[in-house]
Amino acid sequence: ASLGDYITAILQRRDSEAQILHDNRVLQDIMNDMPGGFVQQRVSPDGRTVPIFINEEFCRMSGMSHDECVEFYSTDGFTGVHPDDNAIAKAALERLITTRETITLRLRLIRGDGSYVPMQAFYRVTDDRDDNLLLSGYYTDLTDQLATEEREMAEHDEVTGLFNRTKLARMKASKYQVLSSCGVLFFDVNHLKTVNDTQGHDQGDTLLRIVADSILSITDDRIHGYRYGGDEFLVVACNGEEDELPKLVERWKSHMDALAEDRKITATAAVGCCWSEAPFTLNDLVHRADQAMYTEKHRTRQTAE
Repeated sequence: ASLGDYITAILQRRDSEAQILHDNRVLQDIMNDMPGGFVQQRVSPDGRTVPIFINEEFCRMSGMSHDECVEFYSTDGFTGVHPDDNAIAKAALERLITTRETITLRLRLIRGDGSYVPMQAFYRVTDDRDDNLLLSGYYTDLTDQLATEEREMAEHDEVTGLFNRTKLARMKASKYQVLSSCGVLFFDVNHLKTVNDTQGHDQGDTLLRIVADSILSITDDRIHGYRYGGDEFLVVACNGEEDELPKLVERWKSHMDALAEDRKITATAAVGCCWSEAPFTLNDLVHRADQAMYTEKHRTRQTAE
């Protein structure tokens, strides 16, 4: 009876180990098919992290074969972290060992050609059944995202947050070429130089932001706002009707008056409008809206006198 129990236990353990091996193979297949990089590392007592699994996508992002990747990271998982990011990664590991939370970091990891690829890493520390600490890292390549962010920054005005002339030039050469109609509002902020000279440029920037925030409030996917020059702004309304323009001006002015009252500052601007169905050139519409703005500015001055 005792021998039978012993043999049964051996067979059950054999079956369990076979199931574990099967499950591990399935898990590795899943991790290899993940859309991002995945690395699992064992944390040694001296703080090193030794990879025990690296999926194919991580190797691809690193520009190495799987064998090259395994060899490169064989002694320390932090080997490929950019020297300027290494301290951040190690500090995150110390925190993870204590808190066991999930941490998100932006790190630069080395590629096979010696360059570095920016990645977003999600890290988590767990324990295995032998009480070893395991660091699991999921990585996504940020190269395209950062390029988009840099382009967005290059196409926005730093003071007001509106699009700048770089963005306007790109839109002129692309989306604005195929519009069925287009309306342009040309804004000129009143008394900006006087405010800069008498109250300082900080107050002048506040004035600009009030006008710009009001313009931003009337923009959407079809209506775009730009800082055109020092105290000049544009709104380009795509594929709309001509009677839309005075309604946009009314909404803009209402919002600007409310902001100016809230911030205890006087804010006014002259506005000119121009609209056309295709065919047209945006440069011509801007010029005509500019002329209409100066006509309005002159009329307002005469009325004030």
